[in-house]
Amino acid sequence: MPGSLKEEVTDQLYSKDFEMPNLPHVATQALSMAQDDKSTSASLADLICKDQSLATNLLRIANSPAYAGSRAIVSLQQAITRLGMQTIAELAVTICVRGSVFPKKAFAEISSSLWTHSLASAIFAKEIARQQRRNVEAAYLCGLLHRIGMPLVLKAVTEVRGKTDEKPTTEEVEELLSALHVDVGLLATDTWHLPSQVAEVIRHSDAYEDAEQHRHLAAVVNLSHALASALLEGNGFEHVADLPVLDELSMYPDHLEEIIANQERIQMAVAS
Repeated sequence: MPGSLKEEVTDQLYSKDFEMPNLPHVATQALSMAQDDKSTSASLADLICKDQSLATNLLRIANSPAYAGSRAIVSLQQAITRLGMQTIAELAVTICVRGSVFPKKAFAEISSSLWTHSLASAIFAKEIARQQRRNVEAAYLCGLLHRIGMPLVLKAVTEVRGKTDEKPTTEEVEELLSALHVDVGLLATDTWHLPSQVAEVIRHSDAYEDAEQHRHLAAVVNLSHALASALLEGNGFEHVADLPVLDELSMYPDHLEEIIANQERIQMAVAS
């Protein structure tokens, strides 16, 4: 990869011209509301209704094969009643992140791949946390955002090279994503005022043993990332059983099999 491209992209990411996408406040507020015993389904519905696009997308997903029941869901209140406040809050965050952060045109194929992997990682992380009786909300959020720097790097690449004939190759872009995503992800969590565990997982999910305060959560996301890769790349889950992270999580083979058994449902959710 030419050094100049990395330098150009890095300069753009930290320049005044780079506009960090906004993460709608409704996303994190919905998660907080779902964890507050004093909140009601009506108050959550009122919050989401303030963003008509979000409300419309939520109803569409609630009626998708991954979530739909025998009857169509026609209102947010009905969706919350059927799916639960936590699921609706997670869907709200998911929709906001996808719509705000992931490029839709430039590098569409790479962006789409990054998105499906992030979502699959989030759902697997939630399943792992639930099995281990840990905080499923934190696991989902960290799984979803553990590589959030990557779409932001794509945005910067588009801005510095999108208007020229000198287009970077897929290999060059992937090298940039690997090299820059951690620092850019940390910049995003600071800008969006996200919980500290999100930043630590971004920094240490590839080396969970280096995490200090949230080592278990980093290990959960490390495993969920591997499971998402196995699911989406179609190479099978056999190699996952040999990963050291299973010992870190004290996870036995039958526990791993229980999580993998959710693969069809997770595949449907990712495709929704």
